[in-house]
Amino acid sequence: MSRRRTGAGDLNQRIRFERATETELPGGGYGKTWAPIGSAKAERWIDGARERSAAMREEATSMVHFRIYRQLVNRLSLDTTMRVVWRGQALNIRAIADPGPPDRFAVIDCEAGVPT
Repeated sequence: MSRRRTGAGDLNQRIRFERATETELPGGGYGKTWAPIGSAKAERWIDGARERSAAMREEATSMVHFRIYRQLVNRLSLDTTMRVVWRGQALNIRAIADPGPPDRFAVIDCEAGVPT
């Protein structure tokens, strides 16, 4: 994606942020569940796809990027242990690029196609 200026009209996708929590299972032990912590309007683009071998099977992954208002990163305390849900698809957050002032936007790099 080129480094053009982003405007509010470019934020045309709705995404949700979720945080993992451990819950006690009825039969004993613990399991991971995901709880929503907030949502945002975002600009979305995909950057390349690749295949990799994991657990004796091939997985296709791609990097998906979301540009959101920078203030939301701080307000929601977003970090790489969380995930983004876009159109029902869960994406692992891999990096958050917060350029700081005076830029109004931050970029969240997510990986699609891997288990969360």
